Amino acid sequence: EAIELQEEEIPFQRLPWGQKKGSKN
Repeated sequence: EAIELQEEEIPFQRLPWGQKKGSKN
C-alpha cells in the first residue's frame, strides 16, 4: 500500500499499526 515507504511522512494516525511514528497506547 506504499505505506511502508511513506510511513515516515504519514502520521501514526494514518498508519494501520501506528507504532513507528508514535503509539497512542
